[in-house]
Amino acid sequence: MANILVELPAALQPLAGGQSELTLAGECVGDVLHALQESHRAVGQRVLTRGGALRSHVNVFIDEDDIRHLQGLETAVAGYRRLVIVPSVAGG
Repeated sequence: MANILVELPAALQPLAGGQSELTLAGECVGDVLHALQESHRAVGQRVLTRGGALRSHVNVFIDEDDIRHLQGLETAVAGYRRLVIVPSVAGG
């Protein structure tokens, strides 16, 4: 199981005790996000649906790569340094 640095956006930091970064472990992105949900339930609820899917308004990058262009939640985290959660911004 690999450890990876998870960067939280400002909007989620108060739900994680004010932390902007967490180190979590998992084999794939889904494992890491479920570990996030277990350690900070309110953050996890805003990132994942009840069924464990990534919410449509949340983007997740592993290093510089959007996981939606890789294997989604099944993307292996080994070899990567950071996972960044970015909520979508609406408007124009």
